[in-house]
Amino acid sequence: MDRTGGLVNKNSRYRAFWRKVFAPAGSRRRKERWSPQFWARHIDKMTDEREEVIGLTREILNRYFTENDLYFLLSYLDDDVVWIGGGRKQKAEGREAVSRWFLDHWDDSFPVILENQRYEYCKLCEGHYICEGFSEFNSRQEDGFVLSSYQRCTIVYRRKADGSLKIAHIHHSIAYDALEEDELFPETYGKEQYRILQDAFEKQSREIQDVSRALNRQAIQLQQLYQSVPCGIIQLRRREPFDILSANLQAGSIFEAAGGGEGTTSYLRSLREKIIAVPGLADSLVGDGPRQFEICFPTAGGRERWVSVHLQSLRNEYDEETIQAIIIDVTSERQIQIEKENRQLLENRLLSGALMVSNNVISTVNLTKGRCTLTADDGYIRRLPSDITYEELFDHVIETLHPDDRAEFREKFTQSNIIKAVSGGCDEIGMELRQLGEDDKYHWISFTFIHVDNPVGEDLMGIGVIKVLDVQKSEKLRQDSLLRDALESAKAASEAKSDFLSRVSHDIRTPLNAIIGMSLLGQMRIDDLAEVKNCFEKIDQSSKYLLSLINDILCMSKIESGKIRLDIESFKLEELFGGLWQIIETQVADKNITYRCTGLENVCDSYDGDVTKIHQILLNLLTNAVKFTPQGGEVTLSVKEGGRDGKYTKLLFSVTDTGCGISEEFMERLFLPFEQEKSGGARNLEGTGLGLAIVYSLVKLMDGTVSVRSKKGEMSSFEVMLPVLAADREPLRCGAEEQLSGAVADIDNLRGMRILLVEDNEINMEIAKSFLTFKGAFVDTADNGAVAVNKYAEAPGGYYGCILMDIRMPVMDGLEASRRIRALEIGGRKRTPIIALSANAFEEDIRLAQEAGIDEYIVKPIDFRKVTAALSVCRSSAR
Repeated sequence: MDRTGGLVNKNSRYRAFWRKVFAPAGSRRRKERWSPQFWARHIDKMTDEREEVIGLTREILNRYFTENDLYFLLSYLDDDVVWIGGGRKQKAEGREAVSRWFLDHWDDSFPVILENQRYEYCKLCEGHYICEGFSEFNSRQEDGFVLSSYQRCTIVYRRKADGSLKIAHIHHSIAYDALEEDELFPETYGKEQYRILQDAFEKQSREIQDVSRALNRQAIQLQQLYQSVPCGIIQLRRREPFDILSANLQAGSIFEAAGGGEGTTSYLRSLREKIIAVPGLADSLVGDGPRQFEICFPTAGGRERWVSVHLQSLRNEYDEETIQAIIIDVTSERQIQIEKENRQLLENRLLSGALMVSNNVISTVNLTKGRCTLTADDGYIRRLPSDITYEELFDHVIETLHPDDRAEFREKFTQSNIIKAVSGGCDEIGMELRQLGEDDKYHWISFTFIHVDNPVGEDLMGIGVIKVLDVQKSEKLRQDSLLRDALESAKAASEAKSDFLSRVSHDIRTPLNAIIGMSLLGQMRIDDLAEVKNCFEKIDQSSKYLLSLINDILCMSKIESGKIRLDIESFKLEELFGGLWQIIETQVADKNITYRCTGLENVCDSYDGDVTKIHQILLNLLTNAVKFTPQGGEVTLSVKEGGRDGKYTKLLFSVTDTGCGISEEFMERLFLPFEQEKSGGARNLEGTGLGLAIVYSLVKLMDGTVSVRSKKGEMSSFEVMLPVLAADREPLRCGAEEQLSGAVADIDNLRGMRILLVEDNEINMEIAKSFLTFKGAFVDTADNGAVAVNKYAEAPGGYYGCILMDIRMPVMDGLEASRRIRALEIGGRKRTPIIALSANAFEEDIRLAQEAGIDEYIVKPIDFRKVTAALSVCRSSAR
């Protein structure tokens, strides 16, 4: 019993509440919490909440099921409610979707009877409650349905600001087989059951009529039965010399009587002589009451004949005391029985052999007589005699059992307890226990008694089976260990995802706070240009960080869904390293870090591979290195070739820093998603814990390897091996790329260019139009794809120098608009470049855009330097 006097142990749902109650020993707060006023106040509150939740649940379910009051239920749905129905595909989210589902299927509903209702309540946390309602679900007879099932309805409530309760989740559990996929109530099932009962009733009525007619026919046939039954019927006088008064022909056939036909004096005399000649039969005629026995006598041919004799004393129609004898020839049945016994003996021997294959000891047990016959194979752990009493077997086993198993074995397997259990209807008794073997080691065995019906006597019979379980127990222990490991892994993954959600929430709010704060600060100091510029710079930095955070989450999601693929192209390592330096240059300078790049002089000029993913791998490693390296530290990026494998070259990249290092404990989880080391200074910097998981996944996707060396507080070094195609030539560059490199330098070359801007968002349109107008372009706008197609069709050929096309828009999206514009150009009209400006950032989206005729794809948020450069390329190409 704990400090609460045993109250806490009754229900785990109050554990959190009691933990709040227990303050440190000796504290004033603890004394206050143990006051009677405190107990009364909190217990009353919990009681009121419980009664409120259970009462509301009972009213909702009864009005819904017994009165078909749908709108009462719908009035309690919260905006983000989630409903899971009893059917396999019954699920909806949101108040509107759940209400629509119920309303669409309400015509199929019918009132039912709820019986044996029971409700369970639990307070999840402050303002959140769960209540489960259990009941038997029965249809009403007058509705033409037959339905009986058991249901459970789980409702989660949320306390709103005004104190009312709203439903956040409903889960209705009923047998799936009773529901069609589009039914809210099991109408089809109920009607079908009703129809089945009607058919059964009609069928039974017909059967009763048939039986009645059969009984009438049988009454007629009984009149002829005397002569036609396959048994002898003999009536004798009860006193000696037992004259036969009547007998049918079958009786004479059985006893081989001579003489005339049935009823003649010679026939009856011959039959009597034959009966009297059978040893013991005449003596059996003396006595009172009914008798039944079997007797055997030889036939004229020397064969044995077995007959079953039934004797009954009665008075005939002349009021004479007679004996009615029914004689049945059972010779064939006797022969069949003998053959069956022989087959049973063979089957028992075969069964015993089969049982010995999967068990080590088989014993036949006569509980009534207390005898056992044992058969043990050579693999059993102890030597046993073949024929012993049950008491001797019990003593032998219990003496060699593990002390912890003896009490249970004695309780189950004493002779008297087995007889008691079998008499009570138990046909099988068993347990697993440990027995000491001849090797002086305990072995796991199963000891089982199986009751067997005794068809030839009243003794209680059974089979005892003993099997050594060492192998099975070892496998079970191994499986249990695997299950425990899997559970721990699942718990760790759950905790990691919870940490991730917490960090993502923090990391998203941090740059958003900076953006909002700097926007407000800039508006307050609008006249201070230097301060406004500083605010814009910080807004830009925070926006870029927020974008990188979102990109990491989307990238990891795409990797886990298996939708990522490799895009092989030619690239130069020098350009790759140069691009990486441009990205991290500002961070390196801010922390006064020494950055070194080595190895380019010892590798080829160009290779073929997925340069985008290689860039992402190295950028993630470099970003981590700079983040976790203190002021004045060093970061080194190096590359070298690690040999060739056929047409592939192994490129070995290394990123080394003099930062805080990684602990040995965290090394095992380093590349898992959402993981971050929670101690050690820089390891608590902002981030989602996805960077290294993305690195690991991309490296594996490219059939590469990644390893790490680290010393806590001194350094870390990540080494990546990536197989790439060896390129003994200059990298391929398309004409557009060459034009783009030249156009970047001439980013103001938009003056006089006419652009059709297609964007449905007013703010995005205003920003893009203002920027392009500032650069000297003339801009026409369209707020959806249909308007854009109309404007393009009405303009003369070559009127627009370029079209900037959003993808997701109402009326007509950007892909369809691009297809129609390209269709307008089939007749010889000059082709106008189309540049997509879209928030859809996946490779599949880019591929679909290319198929629709889009020339360039720029992902939002828009980098206007890329837009200007792309427009300059379009203008240069037009010239």
